[in-house]
Amino acid sequence: MKSKCTYKDLADRAGISEVFMIKIAYGEKRPGRKTVQSVSEATGISVVDLLFAPSDTIRKKFKELKKRRTKKRPTKQEGI
Repeated sequence: MKSKCTYKDLADRAGISEVFMIKIAYGEKRPGRKTVQSVSEATGISVVDLLFAPSDTIRKKFKELKKRRTKKRPTKQEGI
């Protein structure tokens, strides 16, 4: 079973709503200074990229982040 990192997970870490996180990822909203810092810390995406990179670049980084944070949980046969 895989545990996926979702926009909700990232939003929770950043202290914002899932909807707002998605709108940031799609370039529909431009967050304030404090929110940018929180999102940067939660995602590992630099403040500069969050502020100035095209929205498709940000979506790509979010997608890569979600893949990296996907981890396989061990089964009983693999040992817990």
